Amino acid sequence: MTNAFDYVKSNQGIDSEDSYPYVGEDEQCAYNKSGKAAECRGYKEIKEGDEHALQVAVAKVGPVSVGIDASLYSFQLYKRGVYYDANCNKDDINHAVLAVGYGVTGKGKKYWIIKNSWGEDWGNQGYIRMARNRNNFCGIANLASFPPSRCQEAIGSALVKVSALGAMFGSLLYTVLCGAAVALINPDLDLYWELWKEGHDKTYLFEAEELARRQIWENNLKLISLHNLEASMGMHTYDLGMNHLGDLTTAEVLDSLALTRVPQNFNRGPSPFRGVSWAPVPHTVDWRRKGFVTEVKSQGHCGSCWAFSAAGALEGQLMKTWGKLVSLSPQNLVDCSYRYGNKGCHGGFMTQAFQYVIENKGIDSDVSYPYTGMEGWCKYNAEVRAANCSSYRFLPKGDELALKRALATIGPISVAVDAGQPRFHFYRSGVYRDFACTQGVNHGVLAVGYGTLNGEDYWLVKNSWGQRFGDQGYIRMARNKNNQCGIALYACYPIM
Repeated sequence: MTNAFDYVKSNQGIDSEDSYPYVGEDEQCAYNKSGKAAECRGYKEIKEGDEHALQVAVAKVGPVSVGIDASLYSFQLYKRGVYYDANCNKDDINHAVLAVGYGVTGKGKKYWIIKNSWGEDWGNQGYIRMARNRNNFCGIANLASFPPSRCQEAIGSALVKVSALGAMFGSLLYTVLCGAAVALINPDLDLYWELWKEGHDKTYLFEAEELARRQIWENNLKLISLHNLEASMGMHTYDLGMNHLGDLTTAEVLDSLALTRVPQNFNRGPSPFRGVSWAPVPHTVDWRRKGFVTEVKSQGHCGSCWAFSAAGALEGQLMKTWGKLVSLSPQNLVDCSYRYGNKGCHGGFMTQAFQYVIENKGIDSDVSYPYTGMEGWCKYNAEVRAANCSSYRFLPKGDELALKRALATIGPISVAVDAGQPRFHFYRSGVYRDFACTQGVNHGVLAVGYGTLNGEDYWLVKNSWGQRFGDQGYIRMARNKNNQCGIALYACYPIM
């Protein structure tokens, strides 16, 4: 397709089909500029394999040329529904089609709307709905490209909309009109912006998108700098630092990374934690040092924090019960626990994940069921089951003393917190105490210890935003400060 765009650019035009009708065979070129219907100023290619970028382009640019593997009979005989065949080879692109839209079925299946060139008798009146966010199914995002419009060519105009699941951002950001100023940026920060983009592998489809992201990044940088100045004056107990979330708004972070949802029919159950004994507990606990905690992972662009929290609690109990530390599969929970109330990358709750493991009689390891950061068909394999769960317990609501005792005697505990404050997103070191933090929890994390730092009591919390977040993926959250951020509201743990 890009060769065709190059031809139209160098030829300075292409005729309409009326003036140059299709005959279905090779003939001598008969282009007539008097019948010219359009021009092309080049093309833009979408990052190979990036379905998020393809979704943005389809949403904001229009139809996009794509290549796919169309060699299977299941494709060739397609009639209706969302097409998915595990045998489709994303590395064997052999057919060019046009992506004209995308959507979600009533049952939650995501799809691309594809226009084929095999006539209206094929498929659904010439169209096919192909599975979307299924690990780049059939290679649909491998060779995606489009010709930019004059307005995009002139100022990189774009309207950037992204969703919580196939995309990273989750909200409508900017409407940028041709001829309008798109952002106010500080040129003194140009070098640092380029270094930050390179360090975090950031790329943008359009100039306007980059300008918008740059402005967000500068606003976040101002927040971080002012906070750290105040911290140097003794006004805060923690420092902030720029990280991979720097070009996102607070709303976008919440829409894509903090989607723990307390069930509407929530029932704490009749068995609150009673502790092993009422004997004194240690002043400091860190289950990492005892080998109960696996490496920090990243949930990517998927709202699966609840699954990482649940998997972490199960990993701790597996180590405690059987003496082996194994990374368990959050993807298993994302794909397979819908019937228990979870919604994959659109959110869930830790005990609903535990209930799935109980009734499923197992969960696979991360090695046998690797994380993709997208929703997929359930592929649980009982033959390689790595752990099980017989029940679970909640701790008393809002009881930080009970949480301390549970951490000391049970192991890592699943908790939910309010992660809605921008200072949480850019935490770097110290004890996080934010007076803006609420009791409205939205993010599932794993409490792995507690202690005191410079006179400030803290909970040691493992996040799932990768090692670039916080202190190598961890955050120390204020303890004994009126249940800050709601950390003790929904604390729970599995029993093996």
